[in-house]
Amino acid sequence: MKKVVNLVLVALIIGFGGIVLSACDKNDKVTPLVEIQTFETSTITMDIGVLPEIQLVSAEYEGENVEGNIAWDNNILKLGENSYSWTFTPTNNKKYNRVKGEVVFTGVKKVLTPGVDFEVEYNEYVAIDEGLGEITLKDEYAHLGTVKWETPDLELTTLGENAVAYIFIPFDTEKYEMTSNHIVIVNVGDFRGGTGISSDPYLVGTAEQFLKIAGDTVDYSTGEEITTTNLDKYYRIVDDIDFSSYNFVEKIDDNLGEYKYISSDKTYLSLIKGTFTGNINGNGKTIYLGNIESTDENFIFYIFENVLGASISSLNIQANGPVSLVRNAGDISNISNVDNKEYVTTFDGITLTGSTDFANMNYTPFIYKAGYNNNSVNTSTKVVLNNCINYYSINAETNIGAFVGYVYSTLEYNWCSNYADITGNTVGVLIATKENIDEFITVNSCYNYGNVISASNVDESGLVTYDETEITSQEILTGIVNSENGIYQGSVSKKEQ
Repeated sequence: MKKVVNLVLVALIIGFGGIVLSACDKNDKVTPLVEIQTFETSTITMDIGVLPEIQLVSAEYEGENVEGNIAWDNNILKLGENSYSWTFTPTNNKKYNRVKGEVVFTGVKKVLTPGVDFEVEYNEYVAIDEGLGEITLKDEYAHLGTVKWETPDLELTTLGENAVAYIFIPFDTEKYEMTSNHIVIVNVGDFRGGTGISSDPYLVGTAEQFLKIAGDTVDYSTGEEITTTNLDKYYRIVDDIDFSSYNFVEKIDDNLGEYKYISSDKTYLSLIKGTFTGNINGNGKTIYLGNIESTDENFIFYIFENVLGASISSLNIQANGPVSLVRNAGDISNISNVDNKEYVTTFDGITLTGSTDFANMNYTPFIYKAGYNNNSVNTSTKVVLNNCINYYSINAETNIGAFVGYVYSTLEYNWCSNYADITGNTVGVLIATKENIDEFITVNSCYNYGNVISASNVDESGLVTYDETEITSQEILTGIVNSENGIYQGSVSKKEQ
């Protein structure tokens, strides 16, 4: 739509390809013919904020060019249909009059296009048991407005790709339209993201997701076993995980006597059942288990049932009560086709913090058995502890230690330290019992800084409970071993005063 008005015109000509105005003035000055550009459209989006640049095609009088400038009188675009005046000002204003005219433009709000005018940020991977989380504009577009989910409390229940709608809300409602039903794709799985391979680990951020590491191993309503699925994958902990509200000793049915979290052979409680063969990068995060109370004289709560050929690193565990990280590390008794294989199970940068006054069986907060039932002559297993620290204080009447209870495979310690006070019957900081120690254990640069107190078996207590061991050590352990009969400067085992 074009509209041209000259307030002082005596003649009006609209030419093809431009706008031409001519006029005569009452004074001696003459008025030139002015032709301006043709505007292809009269509709302008408001985000531009100004009128398009006006161009002078020609200005003449009786075949002579007239020099001068042309400009809008006010170039600020307004919403809706409005007339905008322009003025041609001749350079020789003594000979020529100014020429004025008008053009009609319609200012309309712009609909911003995602991916072109702005980009959003959101979690492209969510767990099936979580909501969508937050959606925002990227920082460079934050001045434009805000975005929100069309259904903020939507919880996706379909695994795989899901199309989810969001709404854009502009700050400047004079320029931009509020638009809805923009669609993004959200990938839904058991975890916060990732595919479980080494270069793209599953991202674990909640207690529910941590339980998914073993897959759906049990239907807690019936106690029925379900095949495990995720034990050989890669994981990265992305948030601290809080289990403190969980009742780990809850029974499914008191009449059946079945616990909710129970091991595969139903003889003890375990959070992650089965044999874990994958990789967990704890990313320096902490798992809070809360207070675990015993309901059985032989009860100990294990986070992992068995860890074999796997790696768990950079993880902090905080709890109170008879809690242990792993029941069995390097146990191949339930694994088929193990001949001619070597399994190295590694714990690196694990820190345990807490205390317990209850342990009616031999107990350590790290590993109960290392290499249990490794009987194959063609299979070797090794358990390695690197940079592991124990702050888990123990006061019990059984054989206890800070790190490992029983040894049945090669066991190597590197730069591990105990800071907790340990009181028990027979006490060994690194090894709670003395079987196979001289055959399997290697100790490098490890230290004890806590009090080690034996209630009765002081002759077999020390930093390792074996008096005549031949342990390969680059640096012997240091620390104090206390007993009712005196104080012993500890190395690997009991020393004379």
